[in-house]
Amino acid sequence: LTMTFDVLPQRQLIYMRALPAFDDAIGEFGLLAEKEAVKARILEVVARDYRGVNIEFTWDQPAEYAEYGIVEIAGRDPNGTGLFGLDNTEGKDVGNLLFNDVIGGYNADTSAGGYSAYGGVFPGEFMNLSMRRGENPLASQRFDDIFEGVAPALGGKAAQRGESEGGSNRALAIREAVRVFANLAGSTISHEVGHSLGLANVDGQFHNIGDNPGWLMDSGSYRPFEERA
Repeated sequence: LTMTFDVLPQRQLIYMRALPAFDDAIGEFGLLAEKEAVKARILEVVARDYRGVNIEFTWDQPAEYAEYGIVEIAGRDPNGTGLFGLDNTEGKDVGNLLFNDVIGGYNADTSAGGYSAYGGVFPGEFMNLSMRRGENPLASQRFDDIFEGVAPALGGKAAQRGESEGGSNRALAIREAVRVFANLAGSTISHEVGHSLGLANVDGQFHNIGDNPGWLMDSGSYRPFEERA
């Protein structure tokens, strides 16, 4: 039997590692009972954002890959800066030459360079998008409209198991809260992973230049709540 085959480029695998603080963030939004629905939607979002790219995301630690990236999903920003996420890997990996970047934990080299040392995605900080919680320029009344009924931090009643089923107003509100929270988390993961892949595709820059509506690698100030959600 004569055969031919092509050796294709290496696939970039990303392991989304949920830390215990992730549960705290989900609980603050009243969605702990919907944790699996949140994780499922996050996976849909990152897969959508990288459709057509040779990259795969998983919640399960890989056993069949020697090299894979890791992004840690935590709660609050341990740097104390209120960031939604931070790629704390050192430098810009132009061309994605490294397949084992770790976005998370403490990076001494990054710290020595004068940058925030702790990386990851920090969904607990999404609460700063509330108009009630401070002066964040990205805050939106729409955020409060969506979450005030379910987020205890905003005076809402946390979702209970099974409440999201059916067509009641309460069920619809919970499902919308799940969708939006997971969209926020998923787009943040996509953005930080983009950094580890060597994006934005602008020489010498870590973000796109200016405000480009809908562009994933715009800097945070150019990505309002409605765009992220």
